Amino acid sequence: MAVLFEKTKLLAPGEEQALTLNFDGELLAVYNETKAAWLIEQGEYCLLCGTNSRSTTPCAVICVSQTIITEQCENKLRGEEVEEIGNTRYFSFPKKLPVLQLDPGAFGTVHHSYTGQSADDFGALTDKELATLCIGAARIDLSAVTVVGTFSQGLPGAAGETTSSLADKGVPSVTMVDGPAGIRVNPILHEKNGDYLSDPGEDLVRLCGQQDITVQAIPGCCAAVCALAVSGLPTGRFCFEGFLSANKKERRARLEELRGEERTMVFHEAPHKLRPTLADMLEVLGDRPVALCRELTKLHEETVRTTLSRAVALYQEKEPRGEYVLVVAGAQRAAGPAVTLDQGVRQVLRLRQEGVRMKDAVRRTAEETGLSRNDLYNAALAEMES
Repeated sequence: MAVLFEKTKLLAPGEEQALTLNFDGELLAVYNETKAAWLIEQGEYCLLCGTNSRSTTPCAVICVSQTIITEQCENKLRGEEVEEIGNTRYFSFPKKLPVLQLDPGAFGTVHHSYTGQSADDFGALTDKELATLCIGAARIDLSAVTVVGTFSQGLPGAAGETTSSLADKGVPSVTMVDGPAGIRVNPILHEKNGDYLSDPGEDLVRLCGQQDITVQAIPGCCAAVCALAVSGLPTGRFCFEGFLSANKKERRARLEELRGEERTMVFHEAPHKLRPTLADMLEVLGDRPVALCRELTKLHEETVRTTLSRAVALYQEKEPRGEYVLVVAGAQRAAGPAVTLDQGVRQVLRLRQEGVRMKDAVRRTAEETGLSRNDLYNAALAEMES
């Protein structure tokens, strides 16, 4: 997917401006491992336009009549085939859109040839050096390892490089879109609520377990725990609910199930769903404390501690921005009776001695103590007859 944008000048109310966006057709190319080539695959490509990436509509179709090879590479370090996690998704778009034909003759093919390392050369590396290469460590010393994503001084572009510590052995640091271990993050369909999550971790750990592969967790930021820590709500017991369904009926049904949950509840929410989610929470759960934690660990981090009713009012006027973690107070446990049944019976009998009717004495005592009217009446009657 290629993303282009252009900004307008400062427009006066009612003023319009036409924008022209140009892009290189090679942006449509993807890498094919089997053919070791960058390809613009035959098919139809939809152009979407909008004011932001979350609000786009199809506006045209690019038609590619035949597969175009833009760059021909070589597989020098080809290993075993790796099964990708996830399912292919097909995008459907409206008919009768303008069609733009991409001319295959307008593209040439760049041929690459390589000299140097082959797969056999890596046999000379030690297990520690291979591990450093795979996890993207900044240093060979794995006892003080700095892992990809946490350090940029020793590993420029830390989010996707291998390591520079093996340069003296002729192994350069390489930046890879899929990360140093070559794990492709495919969108996974969450069967429970229909949302797409770009996180195959659950499936990956399960597959590793089936193959008796050890999986270890590296401590790092966790938005749910960070939000819980700064929420000001009880942290002793909590439950993580993740994303509620985008479907209103399913979302409300889940909230109904959580109405009596006494533990603090933690939810993730996207900005475009925040308003309906808060409104449903208020209606189903009732007004209760909530902490809205936005853009945690980032530049514009913000935590708002308020109530659901005030949060609904706040975001009627304020545009939600960024990713949210909602920490919602659990249900309040119903308070038990303030006095015992025996104490309640003695109060009923005292009122009777003061001339209060039995029915009124029981009602007044039940209202003051929280005890059951039936229990008070039967126990007081039995005491009077004994």
